[in-house]
Amino acid sequence: AEAVSASGGHSASSFIAFFTSSPSGIARLIRLGFELLAVAAFVRRSRTIWLWTVGALVALSASGHAASVQPAWWGIGVDSVHLIAGGLWAGGIIGLATQRPPGGWRSRDALQLLIRFSTVALTAFAVTVAGGGLEAILQLGSLGALFGTVYGRMLLAKMALVGFMLPLSFVAWRLRRPRPRVEAAIAASVIAAAALLASFPLPPTEAADQLARQQSIPASQGIPHPGDVTLATNAGNVLVGLSLEPGLPGPNRVVVYLVPIEGNGAADGLVANATIGATSLPLRNCGGSCRDATFNLYGGETLDLDVLNPGGGRATFAIPELPAPDGDAELSLMQQQMHHLMSYRVAETLTSGGPVVSSEYASVAPDRSMWAVNGVTNNIWIGSMQYTRLGADQPWQVNSGLPNNRVPSFVWDYFEPLTNAHIVGHDTTDGVPTTVLAAFGNRSGTPLWFRFWIDATGRVHQVYMDAPGHFMVDHYLSFNAPVQIAAPVTASARATPSATAAP
Repeated sequence: AEAVSASGGHSASSFIAFFTSSPSGIARLIRLGFELLAVAAFVRRSRTIWLWTVGALVALSASGHAASVQPAWWGIGVDSVHLIAGGLWAGGIIGLATQRPPGGWRSRDALQLLIRFSTVALTAFAVTVAGGGLEAILQLGSLGALFGTVYGRMLLAKMALVGFMLPLSFVAWRLRRPRPRVEAAIAASVIAAAALLASFPLPPTEAADQLARQQSIPASQGIPHPGDVTLATNAGNVLVGLSLEPGLPGPNRVVVYLVPIEGNGAADGLVANATIGATSLPLRNCGGSCRDATFNLYGGETLDLDVLNPGGGRATFAIPELPAPDGDAELSLMQQQMHHLMSYRVAETLTSGGPVVSSEYASVAPDRSMWAVNGVTNNIWIGSMQYTRLGADQPWQVNSGLPNNRVPSFVWDYFEPLTNAHIVGHDTTDGVPTTVLAAFGNRSGTPLWFRFWIDATGRVHQVYMDAPGHFMVDHYLSFNAPVQIAAPVTASARATPSATAAP
């Protein structure tokens, strides 16, 4: 049921991917195997039942909150000891509650049983409490989180139930007046509280806060190697970069870069499948934002990649001719031709996987640009002066002392050098035959994928740019056509220095 819910119940391949595409999924699968072995050992009355039970508890730790502690082996180890000791203690008490000594719990035989169990119970109880306290420190990180979060308050309730058992245990072991059924009921409540804790998200710890601060550093696992054929698009709000190794006809390792809009920390939990024709494979987790699978590719196939998590969706790739022709010459010609333009107009759409923002831009060399959002011109940039307004009925404001506007300039200029240039197809754009060129940029550690639709003269008619949380399409409407860009007439009377003005 957990797998069906988490995978969305899409298909058998989605169900399989849930168990095989992440460390937590693999841990759940291993736990299921140990549990089946434990049941078989119980039925056969085998003494190996303890081994399979311990294995199941360790796998349970590896698939839960403990795996989020850094380092993971330490969190899993502490939680495993806590669970094993708790199982001995609470399980033993519940087991005693099912017994009915012939002479009652105050008979000689019953007291001997209690004495024999007391050593195990007290040791297990002490280890359970110590392990639970250490886990609280590791997972919560502060006393404030213990009282100020739902997870912390549920943990306090669990601790209160454990504390309530202390006087009962004293009565049982010291005064020889056991109340096994009462203790068993409280032990069952402790187990129920532990189960509820597993369903609550952990509050952020200091380590988690540090990890969140690192989200601004783009993930690097899964980015293309030099020379790889690489493409990208989005699946919902998830950036999907796809690279082929070795990019030749035959078996290819399909390496996928997956980063959702939430950032790097959420990348490791993404589950995805890749499908070509009738072949569907779960993507293996190759670390952080990296996933991979192996397909036989010969060029011309359509690859569908489904991200199964909330916010995901389907990304579709047309596999190019293999080996894909080198595109360095086309890229060089494009750069030369585009940077010799005197004017151009662009229609742009931008989305993060949700609403789409539409804009239009116009630029005239050497230093004039204007852009409109939803049909209203709100920005004009001439030289070092920028004129802005909040709406068509709002006054213009002037920012002076900005860096000089440079025209022509294009979005890809900010992410050079572009690498991995390959010709990945041919198309017709605005009635003009174009060559589709794919390239990759990684300046300042920010991975970006570009696809250019280039005509025979080297001019770009359309460009796609895909980056984390940023999926943009620029459609070029005209080249070297007359464009008038002038400062607003009323702006000079309201000129105010910019906050970024030079001293």
